[in-house]
Amino acid sequence: MIRLISTRFEVPMARLMEMPDNGFCQSCAMPFYRPEDHGTEPDGTRNGDYCNYCYEDGVFLQDYANSDELVAACAPMMAESCHISVEQAEDCMSALLPNLKRWRRQDEIDAVAEGK
Repeated sequence: MIRLISTRFEVPMARLMEMPDNGFCQSCAMPFYRPEDHGTEPDGTRNGDYCNYCYEDGVFLQDYANSDELVAACAPMMAESCHISVEQAEDCMSALLPNLKRWRRQDEIDAVAEGK
């Protein structure tokens, strides 16, 4: 439903989902509330794009090939924490994640590899 509203009224998914103004992870969409929520670079500085659950010491912690794999792994946790069904969590994540930096970049890499 949220995807339909976003498309129909041309409102970004992040706005409909009331994502915080201080940002969110560009891999999993976890909101940033504190500096500690950010992942780290090899020199220990905080990364501005990715959370500490996705990114540490300059590398991604999970080897998901695409956002669909992340949705499958994380939708049950989101459903439990947000008190929604797994299907609702999957729908929400499937609409939001492909627009995030990590997955847009992966889509571009895949397109080049496929010769598109």
